[in-house]
Amino acid sequence: MKKKMTGAAIGLLLLVVIATAVVYIPKWYETMQKQKLKEISGKVVVFGDSIWGLDKGPQGIAARLEELTSLQVTNYCLPGSTATRVEDSLQAKDSMVSMLLYNEDKKSNEIREKVKEADYVFIEHAANDYFLGIPVSGEENSFEDSLRTSIAAVRDLNPSARIVLLAPTECYLIPLDAFATENDFGGGTLADYSQLIKTVAAEEQLLCIDMIHAWKLTRENYKEYLVDGAHITKEARLIYSEYLAKQLYRHFYK
Repeated sequence: MKKKMTGAAIGLLLLVVIATAVVYIPKWYETMQKQKLKEISGKVVVFGDSIWGLDKGPQGIAARLEELTSLQVTNYCLPGSTATRVEDSLQAKDSMVSMLLYNEDKKSNEIREKVKEADYVFIEHAANDYFLGIPVSGEENSFEDSLRTSIAAVRDLNPSARIVLLAPTECYLIPLDAFATENDFGGGTLADYSQLIKTVAAEEQLLCIDMIHAWKLTRENYKEYLVDGAHITKEARLIYSEYLAKQLYRHFYK
């Protein structure tokens, strides 16, 4: 009888240990992961569009990334901004090329000084170039031409900065019932722009993080991630920030 009771007690103890492990090991692992992300440090300058630029408050991507890591983020992203300088347009002065090379105003001079001090420069452009039908490549003032010119400008200002190219998230074109990666507005599909970014990154020996993998977008779930088919929700900004931080750690710190 005593042996049976001892066996039952051991079995019960094992069940308690397993149950405790099931509860606490995932929490411990999550805590360890968060601590690892805090190892990511340095000054970041970001060029991009409304994905980063629409919300520059505590719920925005820059603020979220600072919370997750030890990075200091300076966010120069603007809604409607493009990589390419579109002459005679309202956005011409807000293009990345203009900020880095052509504008002579106080703000652009400040931007160049910030680039000189940066440890990382993130380039998150493509969506607005895509919507405007700017050619992906093969022409003067194409998206490729502007991207390569901007990379060269950053390197001239700060040769030691780590340049990271962020390929765009997916867009769902509601009136067309189509994804941007499948639809062409004259310059190519969004997938063409993303592939070009990856090609340039490989040739220039830069890190490219494909943000389309931050979540899986479908016709059924797009409202979970997109406000209007293009701009991302508050919840998606957190997912975006976490995915970006994990990729930065994987490539630069692991």
